[in-house]
Amino acid sequence: MTDVEPTAEAPAQESGVEPTKPEAAEVVEIKLTSYDLKKAGQAPVSITPKSKDIKLEPGDQLIRIYKGKLVEVDVLDSGYKWKDEIYTTLTHISWKATGYQIGGNNFFGLPVKRRGG
Repeated sequence: MTDVEPTAEAPAQESGVEPTKPEAAEVVEIKLTSYDLKKAGQAPVSITPKSKDIKLEPGDQLIRIYKGKLVEVDVLDSGYKWKDEIYTTLTHISWKATGYQIGGNNFFGLPVKRRGG
């Protein structure tokens, strides 16, 4: 680490002055579970692979905690946005997030679509 001289853009800190803390009313704590779905303008709700009738719409956000890290995916008209990239399927995102092949619906706790039935 290098020392940096204070400038007009970055003034020196005055000693004895503590940074202001946010008011208690300003702090909003949201309890996330392993699998969450956030509809526009609403708090996240917990979902499970057994949840029925989940329909993703543009503006929704899928939130998954995986190995202690937050994976947030925005649902778009044309696909899914994760880490500033657009993907056509959730499976592509789940593979990149985990490093192995796993179905996108399974990874995000959505109902799994069965083939041929």
